[in-house]
Amino acid sequence: FAQTIFEFSVVAPSESIVYFPITIHLLFHKRIKDIFFAFSQGVYETTIILSDSEHHDVDILFKNEKIIQESIGLSSLTIKLPSENSDVSGIYYFILKKLAWEGINILDIISTMHEFTIIVNDENIDRAFSILKNINKSI
Repeated sequence: FAQTIFEFSVVAPSESIVYFPITIHLLFHKRIKDIFFAFSQGVYETTIILSDSEHHDVDILFKNEKIIQESIGLSSLTIKLPSENSDVSGIYYFILKKLAWEGINILDIISTMHEFTIIVNDENIDRAFSILKNINKSI
């Protein structure tokens, strides 16, 4: 009896742009199916991770903002977590430990209640996917 604990999706390429704090009410007025977009706002900076195809639109929208850092050549790997994950201690540790042991550098993490997305350099995405895919086999 095989049980699948996690479902995965991989999106590439994407890029990361870090801005000073701003509030975004509506970043994109269009909804395009194959666009990767993640946004997080901290106290001191705002990070936008998006598909390469949207770079021009973001440049226009944030032309008056100061870019702190910009990274290209990124890929994302999203893990769909089981609904009971909020009752499981150490679920993120379990995932991140596997990647750390294999020397995969995680550039960013985006999470919601039932999704967990890691951002890695393009050259690490195949190894990261393989490592995480094998989590299902080891459980």
